[in-house]
Amino acid sequence: MNIDGFTFSYFRNDFKVPSAYGNNTSNAIYNKDAFLRQSIDVACAAFKKSIGKITSTTTLIRSEYNLLPSSNYRNLYTNMEPGYKYSTCSMMKVEQQLDFKASEKFNMIAGGSYEGYISIPQSADLQNPVNSNDFIHGSYLGTKSYYRPDGLPAQFYLLTFNNIGTYLQLQYTPVKKINITLGGRYDINSRYGNTFNPRLGLVYKPFRKTSIKLLYGTAFLAPTPSSSYAQYGSFYTLDSGKTYNSYFLHLPNPKLKPITSRSIEISIKQYLTDNFSITLNGYYTGINGLHSFADDAQTTHLYNNMFNGCLLYTSD
Repeated sequence: MNIDGFTFSYFRNDFKVPSAYGNNTSNAIYNKDAFLRQSIDVACAAFKKSIGKITSTTTLIRSEYNLLPSSNYRNLYTNMEPGYKYSTCSMMKVEQQLDFKASEKFNMIAGGSYEGYISIPQSADLQNPVNSNDFIHGSYLGTKSYYRPDGLPAQFYLLTFNNIGTYLQLQYTPVKKINITLGGRYDINSRYGNTFNPRLGLVYKPFRKTSIKLLYGTAFLAPTPSSSYAQYGSFYTLDSGKTYNSYFLHLPNPKLKPITSRSIEISIKQYLTDNFSITLNGYYTGINGLHSFADDAQTTHLYNNMFNGCLLYTSD
């Protein structure tokens, strides 16, 4: 909907896919009851107003993601029994942007945004579907025993966090053959800290049919709630539920930091005719802080063989 500078849009995606993909028929159950069903709803309202040389754009976004509680896996790792999953996330974002066109040679874009999130990352394999109308609880698949008739209580992580971002971009054309772009963005995130990312662009046209571009910038990829809090694996007990062991257990690492990159790029474009051109590109990118799997006992020391109130003996 678009009325006199005001726009509103609504988007919904509901999709259901089999969860047996990636497994052969000997290691998974292929039927209509083994599936993952997810839904995404996004509503966006924006208002744009121009006053002289300044254009103001105000945007409000609300989104919600849900993984249907009956979503499950049935494969070798769940002992061919349904292992149910649960996840949900909601987000609200408000952003204000100002565009200022001072002249034909200079313009500026500045803005700020606030994002608030409430998320429960995807759970481990659960014995039963979560009742989303009750407080969120459940037990790990295959942990029911004599001393724990309800199973080992599953750990859910309720994350409430926000991000405040500000950005500025200046574009200047001192002469007809040169265009300079300088910008930067600063983010304050309550989960992983603060980041600053500058960007510089230079376009030079020495001749009518020749252009040279030089770009420099930094960027970051924030760890998602799923990458920081993903948990999977299985438990077993040899003493009717007094203690639990695990052959494999992947546990959350809330201390993950963003992956950062720095890149330089150069591009030369030459028109041989009005309808034919040749472009040469070269770039260098350096990436830091890549994530990888690690043994907690040898690296992070977050758990020290204790998880969810139970002593865990990990077998090789």
